[in-house]
Amino acid sequence: MTKITALNDEEYRVAVTGANGTIFSPNVPSPSPANFTCSWTITGPPDTILIVEFDYFTIPYSDGCTDARISLYDGNSTLAPLHEDRHICGYYSSDFRSSSNIALLVYKASDTFSTLFSLHWYSIENLCVAPFVLNSTSGSITSPLYPQPYPRAQQCEWRIEVPINKVIHVTFNDVDISNSYGCYSNYLQVLDGEEVVTFCD
Repeated sequence: MTKITALNDEEYRVAVTGANGTIFSPNVPSPSPANFTCSWTITGPPDTILIVEFDYFTIPYSDGCTDARISLYDGNSTLAPLHEDRHICGYYSSDFRSSSNIALLVYKASDTFSTLFSLHWYSIENLCVAPFVLNSTSGSITSPLYPQPYPRAQQCEWRIEVPINKVIHVTFNDVDISNSYGCYSNYLQVLDGEEVVTFCD
């Protein structure tokens, strides 16, 4: 379902609800109107997370992306965390993964350059809703759906707690993680205070 609200001739808000969809800049395949701003609030089914993948992206770089840009927020307002902690222009380095079933996309067109984009989004089941706390003296941890391959775009966290006079010993029995450059998209990380050990291949 799509609901469009025109705030004025140069600013629109669009509410999109569903399990998947496609979003285009206005006037595609022609460039967007100058100084045009549009925001899309995407709401997926309950207990899902959203994946946003760009299919086409022509937004010229400007310092600080002050001219034209796309901003992806992990929530339903501009007060929510910003994807990669930056606005997007010139290039994008990774797909967007929300932490809930709601995300906000804000597009600002340029007044000097031709800009346009297209993207698709879809929802997947969130198998790791919150950090899991383990406080027994022994136990085991597996990735979602183990021994089957773990699903895409999951971010799981386990916190192990033991009495203050005990130490934690971790043994890995089976590790098979898809390799990613710089351990950016697929990794297993163990944090012990300030010490961090990362596995990604």
